[in-house]
This record gives sequence, structure tokens and C-alpha cells, in this order.
Amino acid sequence: MIYFVSNQQRTQYIGDVKFEVKEGKNDYIKTSTIEECLEYFKDTEEIGVDTETTGFDPYRDRILSLQLGDFNNQFVIDSSIDFTIFKELLETRVILGQNLKFDLRFLYKLGIHPKKLYDTFLAECVLTTGFTERGLGLKDLGLKYCNVELDKSIRGVIHKEGLTDRVIKYGADDVKYLSSIKEKQLLEIEKWGLQTILNLENEVVKVFSLMEYNGIPFNPTKWIEVAEQVEKNTKELEDKLDTLIYQLGTKDLPNNNKLTKYCNIWKQGSLFFDVKERDCNINWASPAQKLKLIKDLGFKMESVGDKELQRNKSKHPIFPLLIEYSKQNKLATSFGKDFLKFINPITNKIHPSYWQVLSTGRISVSDPNINQIPAHGELATKIRSAFEAPEGYKIVGGDYSG
Repeated sequence: MIYFVSNQQRTQYIGDVKFEVKEGKNDYIKTSTIEECLEYFKDTEEIGVDTETTGFDPYRDRILSLQLGDFNNQFVIDSSIDFTIFKELLETRVILGQNLKFDLRFLYKLGIHPKKLYDTFLAECVLTTGFTERGLGLKDLGLKYCNVELDKSIRGVIHKEGLTDRVIKYGADDVKYLSSIKEKQLLEIEKWGLQTILNLENEVVKVFSLMEYNGIPFNPTKWIEVAEQVEKNTKELEDKLDTLIYQLGTKDLPNNNKLTKYCNIWKQGSLFFDVKERDCNINWASPAQKLKLIKDLGFKMESVGDKELQRNKSKHPIFPLLIEYSKQNKLATSFGKDFLKFINPITNKIHPSYWQVLSTGRISVSDPNINQIPAHGELATKIRSAFEAPEGYKIVGGDYSG
């Protein structure tokens, strides 16, 4: 049975018209109270938990509804209820969820810190990491383990529609099948001896979610200095590459050679323009254009990757320049002014996203990838100086030996 817990009347839409729902005898959704919900779970060791939110950022978005349940009964609690009423329940039971890292960040905002977790998403990651094709979503797991087709088509309209009957059912289904999925997953986990790995992943997800929620203090003023320096370095290398190719492409004038087509040959009329064009028409950030030029220089290469460039470093002046340009361009792409878009306007911090289960045993980071912050050189020092500890704190670095 689905139970709806709210201080408001249930609503429904017919077309664009919204109206109140009167509970009927055969209604599959029943209204309930906070007390009845707490009473139902008072002797349970494990609770299925899920949240529906207005967005992905716990600082700018909020929880629309909190779902608690098992296979038999699901409670959908809307935002008219103070969710912190469930703090003790959520902090003392095993929380069973799908991709809990997302939900935990919103619970942390409420001061709720669950201690014991089982994440069906992480379990599936452990079971399938290394597979080229796999399904990790709840819909995939419902079909795989329970042979049930979960309807995810309304996910995008929840915020607009509110907690109508079909949205309430959608939320309830997100916790209904979790225990069944867990039961089937654990048979596979035990079969392959992965219990310790899964236990570790279920522990460390609390750390990663807290890292995402807390974020990293950041000084945008220092970062702009870094971005401007990287842009300057990149432009200087682009000019050197242009000059080299222009000299080679124009040395046989008025006759052309294989490199002349890359050159912007100035005519007298150009002198009357205030802004001079580049000497060359090559996009030095384009691997395809660089490879074509290299072949026109007489080198048989299959790519312009770093290994190929290093192999030919001493064979032509263009190779050392391309190697350095690639380094600087990568820095400009990764650590230019676009990086500032990752600053959260509420916290003034950066909140990267962590993916914790890789076949390499490492983690990956995105939005932004702070794992690729350079460690050596003058510029690396400037880049790292933009990550500042708040007043009263220090940044402490550590590493494990091999």
C-alpha cells in the first residue's frame, strides 16, 4: 500500500485544471500521519529511502518528497512535513537506496547523517565494472532482478506537476523493489566473493557525498591570474608556430610549396587595416589540421599524440613547439576562465562530482576534474594557490606509499 503523509490536500490534474482528491474506498493511495509512519518502522532494521528534489544542487534546490518503505508499504512524505522528524530513524537504521550519494547530500543539508548504508547502485557497479555494456539505473535493476518495468517517463515533470497520484506512485516505486534487488544482488556478491569490496564501497560513499557537499574553498582572483598567464603562454606559442610555418611557406615566393596554403599572404591593402590577421590559418588545437601539416612537412605519422611528437622531437623545430603548445593548451582548456563557472554562487566553493568504482581501483572526478591539477612547475604552484583553506583551517596533503 502507498501512504501519503502531508499537511496539504492531495491534488490531481485533468488537463490543465488542478483539483483536490477525495480519498475513496478503493483508492490505492491512502493518507497517513507522521506517527503512523514512525510506528511502522519502529522495529525494522532496514528502510528503503529515496528523495525527489527540485534539482541536483542541495544548496540551490530542495527536497520535494521523502520516500520511506519496503516491498509491502511505502510512505511518500511531502515538503509540508519537517523532514528532520525522521532524523533518529534515518541515523539508526540501515538505509537502503539507489545512488545514495545524491540523496545523502540533501539529507546532510537537513543535519541528517545516516550511519549504515546499502546502495544498490554501488553493488551493481561492483558486479559489472569492466563490462562494456551494463545498466546501472533503477529501471535497469528492476527489470534485471525483479522482472518489473518501472515507469520513469514522468521524472522530468515532477517539479512542475507536484505530488499528483502518478507522481506519488512514482516515488513509492523507487523504494518498493529495493529490498528484492538487494537480495538478488547479494547472491551474486557472495558467489564472486565481493562482500568486503561492497562493504568498503558502502562505507566510503558517505565520505564522497560529504566531500561533494562540503566542497573546496576557492579564490577566483588568484585563478584569473593563472588563466591570464596560461592564455598568454598559449598565444606566444601559437605566434611562434605561425612564424615558423609562414617562413617555410613563403620562402619560395612567387612560387608556392606544400606549406604556402597554410599562410595568409599579405597584400598592400592589408596595411590600411588596424588589425593584422594571423600569419597562418591553422587551428593549432585541431589534431586533424596538425597531422595534415606534419604530413606536408614530409613526416609519416599516424597521430599527433604526445608519444608520436616526443619520438620525432629532434627531427624538426616544429615538434618541440607542438609538444609545449599541447601542454599549454590543455592547461588553458582545463584551467582557463571557464573554470570559474564551477563556483557555487551560494557557497563560493567548487563542488566536484566523484565516481568511486573504476576497474583500475582508482576514482574519477568531474565538474571539474580536480584530479588533473598539475603538481610541478611555477604555474602549478599558482594553480594550487587558488585552492585556499578558510580562516582557522589548513589544507593537509597526504598519500600512500606504493
